[in-house]
Amino acid sequence: MLPVLYIGTAQGLFMAFFFVIRDPARPGDRAAALLMALLSLPLVGQLLAMKLAVAGHVIPRLLASPAFPLAYGPLLLLYTGSMTGTGGRFSPARLLHGIPFVLAAAAGLVCGPGPLPQHPPFSPAGGPPRSLYAACDIAAMVSMITYSAVLFHLLRRHRERLWDYYSHLSHRVTLLWLFWIALSFVLAYLFVLLVLLGAVTIPRIHRLEAAALSRWAAITFFIYAFSFFSLNQPAVLREGGDGVREERQPEKRYEKSGLKEEDADGYLAALEDYMNRKKPYLQGDLTIAEVSKQLEIPKHYITQIINERLHKNFYTYVNEYRVGEAIRRMSQGKYREHTILRIAYDSGFNSKSAFNTVFKRHTALSPTEYRKTQASRAGDQG
Repeated sequence: MLPVLYIGTAQGLFMAFFFVIRDPARPGDRAAALLMALLSLPLVGQLLAMKLAVAGHVIPRLLASPAFPLAYGPLLLLYTGSMTGTGGRFSPARLLHGIPFVLAAAAGLVCGPGPLPQHPPFSPAGGPPRSLYAACDIAAMVSMITYSAVLFHLLRRHRERLWDYYSHLSHRVTLLWLFWIALSFVLAYLFVLLVLLGAVTIPRIHRLEAAALSRWAAITFFIYAFSFFSLNQPAVLREGGDGVREERQPEKRYEKSGLKEEDADGYLAALEDYMNRKKPYLQGDLTIAEVSKQLEIPKHYITQIINERLHKNFYTYVNEYRVGEAIRRMSQGKYREHTILRIAYDSGFNSKSAFNTVFKRHTALSPTEYRKTQASRAGDQG
């Protein structure tokens, strides 16, 4: 299992360095760098203790602290908040997430180093007593369950809010790749848990060895999973401050918006005129931030008007125009040679599946069926 230590350490330290120096920096890079560093340090500590025979020194004892897993959940939460735009500003209350990690690290220092066997089972480098590791394992499992639930909840809420901000729902916007990171986090800890349960129930498996090896494998797996899914993945679009923020309950959402009735009428008229004259919906990546910028109307006012006056969300509002454009093109002879896919893209859709779904929702027919109907009507008239 030594190769696992080497490749996990190398990849983790490389990714930590990469996130620090990436230019231009992206939201979440600092949290990602710290997460990669804290994932790598226990592996570094184990290598130092095993290969350099410095188990009694304070450095490997610090690096092999059982407290590190308690920091992974809070850092993933910080990273997710940065990527979805729900991180908010820093507040002292956010430091409370780090209390379990600090307490466990302090306990490890107070307990002092323990002996390091020179053969398997490998105990953590100069580590604290087994009772502290057992306590930290239990706390880490509780932390994993809690933070995983919070992460999946944030991603679900993020997806629900997208309908009011975007006219398309690509993976770039939905952050599906971030879901896979969270799932990898869960799978890594489940693997450790299953190995530990097996070590308890199967007498031939040495518990210390199983615990150490499973931790190394799980950490290495998650480092590579995080690297694979996070590299070159953009955050939610933020033109003009277009981060998707946490919303209040629907009934209270516009309670204090300050939008006057007469202003709402004018804004709605300006919005309809802009959509009909400029046809911004032909842009496949149109966002409410772009509409707000062009009309010089605050985003939350546009969202409120579409929600309250038209009883729609931004996604539905824009795609109705796109369907109308597609219908117009299908009905005109000069577009007869154009394929349905070309018409879809020319009308502002950025995927065939999205076009088919939205089109059928608004017409009760698939694009192919609708075109055949139009062709049949044209033949009858001829």
